[in-house]
Amino acid sequence: MRIFSWFAFSILFSTLLLSCDARPKPNGKLLPIRLGDRFGFIDETGQKIVEPIYTDAGDVCEGLALVIENGEKFGFIDASTGREVIKPQFLSAWNFSENLAQVRIGKNIGYLDKTGDIVISARFEDGLRFSEGLAAVKEGGKWGYITPLGLYAIKPQFDMAWSFSQGLAWVKIGNQFGYIDKTGTLVISPRFDLAREFSDSLAAVNLNGKWGFINPDGTFRIPPTFEQCGSFSEGLAPVALKDSSGALKWGYANKSGKIVIPIEFEGAREFSEGYAAVKKQGKWGLIDKGGNEILAPRFDYIELFKDGIARVQEGRRIGYINRAGKFIWEPTS
Repeated sequence: MRIFSWFAFSILFSTLLLSCDARPKPNGKLLPIRLGDRFGFIDETGQKIVEPIYTDAGDVCEGLALVIENGEKFGFIDASTGREVIKPQFLSAWNFSENLAQVRIGKNIGYLDKTGDIVISARFEDGLRFSEGLAAVKEGGKWGYITPLGLYAIKPQFDMAWSFSQGLAWVKIGNQFGYIDKTGTLVISPRFDLAREFSDSLAAVNLNGKWGFINPDGTFRIPPTFEQCGSFSEGLAPVALKDSSGALKWGYANKSGKIVIPIEFEGAREFSEGYAAVKKQGKWGLIDKGGNEILAPRFDYIELFKDGIARVQEGRRIGYINRAGKFIWEPTS
């Protein structure tokens, strides 16, 4: 369960960060960059804060960012200083969420706090991030949920489970998916073939090979009619249907199920800060909620906007743009 889907691990390498005296101070949040086969960080003005010395790096979450040393040891740096605060030492690690992060020690998963102390022992076969006060963990082949003290709030009993969102979490029992509340009570019976977390008060579910959207009471808001879909965000969701040639095309539906941005794209992502990435002729650009083209398709990928900045890719090269489509860091490799 590795994270960083937008780049690959590379050759062994190990070195130290800049000295305290030489290190510039971030003017804002840190953003991972790639130079050659190493990763470092810039701030949101494009100033280099951490030299590219790592074989991998991730986004900042709750003030800390994951870094990987020698291609195999996971640790964390402080986004306010750029310094390592938890030395790379773990076989795997994931982003902090609600002040705790999963780490792999041997074959098992445990949780550490922001001082680097293991506060929930590594005794689980698998584990997800904390969300809404609980984390899904696997023990004895079944999934349950623990509190930040490592105590079970919901005992292991499910074949699969996911993080809580808007008070509900999907779980799998046998071959069917349903939803539980934080007491572990099944509030939406397991009757779906696939399920996703609630977002914008609706959840995408698959029934008989088609995707639709349900309310928190389990009733369909939008019947299952789509071949594929994303999640609702800012009132819209990317949805896909097959065209006359059998090719999958994407557009956007509102919460009534009405297609409000035509189904004409090769790919589409959720809206974030008023914009969504869409794919045409093999390249990604940006549209607004009216379906108007804001940035012509030119990138191999565009991630969601966050605080006015989006990561873009050109081949293996990574860069960042602002909402005007201007580079704050041009794609480099």
